[in-house]
Parts: sequence; C-alpha cells; structure tokens
Amino acid sequence: MAKVTDNPNSYDFPIGKVRGHEVQFISNVPLEDFDNNVYLKAEFSSNVDPTKVKANITKGSNFETVATVTLDANGEANVTEYINNSSITYQINFEWGGSDEEWQTLKDNAITISDAVLTLKETGGFVHGQTGNAYQYPIQYIATDFNVDSNIDDQDSFDLLAHVLDVADVFVKYIEDTFSSGFAIVPSAIYNAITLSNWSDNDLPDLGDGNFTVDLTNGDVILAYKTAMWGDANLSHGTVQDNSSGSGQTFSIANSSSIQSKSVSRYTLADSTVDGTLISELKDNGEVHVEFEIQSDDTAALQLKVSYDTSRLQFKEIVFYTGNNTTNFGNAEYSSVNMGSLNQSGDALPSGSTMKIIFEPLETLTSAAGLVSITNTDAASTEGLQQILNLQ
Repeated sequence: MAKVTDNPNSYDFPIGKVRGHEVQFISNVPLEDFDNNVYLKAEFSSNVDPTKVKANITKGSNFETVATVTLDANGEANVTEYINNSSITYQINFEWGGSDEEWQTLKDNAITISDAVLTLKETGGFVHGQTGNAYQYPIQYIATDFNVDSNIDDQDSFDLLAHVLDVADVFVKYIEDTFSSGFAIVPSAIYNAITLSNWSDNDLPDLGDGNFTVDLTNGDVILAYKTAMWGDANLSHGTVQDNSSGSGQTFSIANSSSIQSKSVSRYTLADSTVDGTLISELKDNGEVHVEFEIQSDDTAALQLKVSYDTSRLQFKEIVFYTGNNTTNFGNAEYSSVNMGSLNQSGDALPSGSTMKIIFEPLETLTSAAGLVSITNTDAASTEGLQQILNLQ
C-alpha cells in the first residue's frame, strides 16, 4: 500500500494507482505492485503479557532504525508500513517495554517450586522420578543448562532450587539480569527445529545478525516467533516446539486474509488441583497471623508468595508444621513473603500441614482484612508434576 499525506490528513491506498497534488507527498511506496500485508506474530504463553514487549525494526547492513512497535495482546503487529521492500534486508530485535518491577514479577512467577521439582526429577534427585524422563522438549534442556555444559546434572537442579529458595539468582549468577538475556524470542522455524542433539553436541543454530528478507509477491507474510524463558523448566511461561512453521524465518500464505488470533500452545504439566485454606486473623496481642493449611495427600512441594501492607505491618517470622522429613523455606523482602515446603524424597506432605506468617502491627489495628494478599502459588505432586493450588 502507499500513503498520501496532506497536512494534517492522510489516506492509505491499499491497491491500485496512487495520485497526489503538488502540495501533497507520497510515502510508504513499495518497489513492487503488491496487495498483501506483513504481520509480526510472536507466540507467548498465556502467562506472559505481550503488550510489555516492543519490537525494534532495523534495515540494511548499518542496522538503520525503521520503527519501534508494541505488540498487541495476542503478540501481533501489522508491520506492512515498515517492511515493504523485498530487496532490503531487515532485522527485528525485541526489548522489554514494562517496568523493572514488572520484569521482576515475571521472573518470580515463571520460576517456582514446580520448576525445581521437575528439574530434580530429570536429574534423579526426586525419588519418584526417572532420570532423563521428565523433560519432553529440547528447549527445556537449554533453559535449565545454567553452566552451558550440554548436561543437566545435580548442579543445575540445585541452582534452580536455590533460586526458588531465594538463596541465589540464576539470572545474576549465569547471565545478565535483563529481558534480552533471560527471555528468548526466536524465529519459529529455528525454534521448532532445535533437537536434543543440537543441545547435547553444543551445536545450536546460529541466529547470526538476524537478517531476513520478505517475498511480497505471494500473499500475506507472517513473521513468526516463539518464546522461552531462562530457568522455566516446565515452560509455564514459554511455548512448546512443533513442526507447523515451515522451513524459513518468514513464509507466505497465498490469498490469506489478515492474520487471525489463535490459541497459544503451552506445555501444561498440571495434573490435579490441590485444595488449601488461608485464614488471616487479628490476635489479642495485636499481631496478624496468616495461616495456610494444605488439604492434600499427594503433594510433595508447594510455594506461596504473600504481599503485605508495609505501612501497617512488619514481618516477624514464619512457623511451619509440615513433618520431620520436609525442607521448609521462607524469606521476607520488601513487601513480600516467599515461603514453601519440599519433600525431596518425593513423599507427600502430611495432609493438614500448615505454614503461618506472623506480622507485628505498626499501628493499632481493628481488623486483619485487606492487609495481605496472595500474589503467586505453585505446587508439585509426588510424581513431580505441577499442581494447581485452589485456595479457599
């Protein structure tokens, strides 16, 4: 298409001849006479907000800036206005458009106790697991091979567990704590073609400088990408690999209409729902007690993150009643408490197990209502699979 601009108005001519007066100017003129569009489609997990991601489009050997576009809620953008010449090479680089706090929240939600359990199961560190049979996709090995030695071993599983326990940060320890380092957005054809041998032989596809060209003569062009996150063992915030994207970075769909939204593929490991209760109480001494009780007989690990009003409460301690064979963890930082329990032998946490957060008041309180909220929950079964925690 071409655009005629007459300050301050403009008109797009999708097909046919384009005419303008001397006081007008014509922009976005393609070298070819084509009637199609170019769409960027990045496939995200439903747990990731694509509107927080921006795509920087550049062109030529000097990476000349063309435009920066924000993806919509489906991970899509019409980039026809910017990618409209089949003789030019283009590049697309993605960056985080959200705040630092939102990036931290994404990491916290993506890497949780079920990721740690799945990796322990893969390495044989979870008794009910079978070494090497927990992961289903090559991308999972890449995401958790923290020291990049083409091997998933005890060190990797304990690094991931340490991250969940707030002992160490796998982003800081092994890579830069940035979106570009920790979140991969890869052309779908390359992403889908990665094999286990590519990873184990340290022979991953070279993305090079990301150059690509488009064929504007054969229908709409779809620039397809898939996503994965560092440390996200169960792909709760990534996408699965498949063989549906063709063999090139870009591909055309003849006589297609505008790209349609579709459901996003997700590797779902949840095999059950676990019930639990959460009760907040204001005690006679002014303390606020927040107690969680699990009502399950097949849960080996669980994790909760609780936010609290720091202007009215001060964290005091966490009290666990989860049995003698359980590793408990808890940490309070800023306005959030991260706590959980893990039976690394793969045995179930006793039904009725509790964990209680105790807060001291910073002012006189008359009620516990509205002082705390659950920001994230996760659990894993005795088989090492993710469970959905249903709080009542």
